[in-house]
Amino acid sequence: MRSRRVQATGAATHATDFTVTTEDVAEPGAGQVLVRNRFMLLGAVMRSLLPTMAGKTLGTVVASSDPAVPAGSAVVHMRGWQELTLLDAAQCRVVDGDNPVLLLSNGLTAYTGLVAAGLRPGETVYVSGAAGAVGSVAGRLARAMGAGRVVGSTGTAAKVPQLVNRLGYDDAFEHRDPATVAKQLLEVAPDVYVDTVGGPLLTVTLPTLNPGGRVALCGALAQQLGGAAEPTIDLLTVIRGRLSLHGVTGDPALEPAYLQLVDEHRLDFAHTVVDGLEAAPQALLDLFAGRFVGTVLVRLAE
Repeated sequence: MRSRRVQATGAATHATDFTVTTEDVAEPGAGQVLVRNRFMLLGAVMRSLLPTMAGKTLGTVVASSDPAVPAGSAVVHMRGWQELTLLDAAQCRVVDGDNPVLLLSNGLTAYTGLVAAGLRPGETVYVSGAAGAVGSVAGRLARAMGAGRVVGSTGTAAKVPQLVNRLGYDDAFEHRDPATVAKQLLEVAPDVYVDTVGGPLLTVTLPTLNPGGRVALCGALAQQLGGAAEPTIDLLTVIRGRLSLHGVTGDPALEPAYLQLVDEHRLDFAHTVVDGLEAAPQALLDLFAGRFVGTVLVRLAE
């Protein structure tokens, strides 16, 4: 079989820094599977991985040498950016269902953060980077988990109305000016902060949290996309405020509870689907430039 794949050079800052090549793909050896990729997730974290091309991908097994992952299985793996992927069966996960937005989104990361932060009914939740892949989901999940008020911020003024009108936030604002953000957050008085941005925004947010406030550190967009310096954390602020900070990645053990919550509340997540492997490089650059709201998927095959 032959398969096309995308490769990148250097920092990959322009569409011309990506090339589409065609190569032979071998039949599966012992313990391997061959997957026809259907959808691939794009994310800000890819900037720190370039020029390596990797990404969460949903596909269908077309040939298998492992009875635990037979042909026809729907699987998720991390070897995207190509039409066919040959990999060890242990490197992919068999999944139920056929909803690429649900299976590939960063909703589990958002849910894990809210659980780690111990969100209680009636509390106020603040989400930074609220238009992004994690943030756009976090607001809806927080509401479903009983938050009394959910406030979001974004680095793009044009997206502020979308946070309220499209993503269901109670209030929203632009977070480019740290001094202005601090004043706005003092009025919000968050109990839980879902941080997907890091950088100076985390620094100015900590003093605005209510006593006993909790922070779910789910991302670092300021460093990944904007080249910002690491945040400065005043330990006295943390100690005096009895604050707790939790580093978060999606916890597979929480996935059943997450999926149940989504199903019970019939949650839908904002997303954009871009068609074709050739369109993936420009879509990734557009994502880095902040041109999307919610989850961004590339459709590789039906």
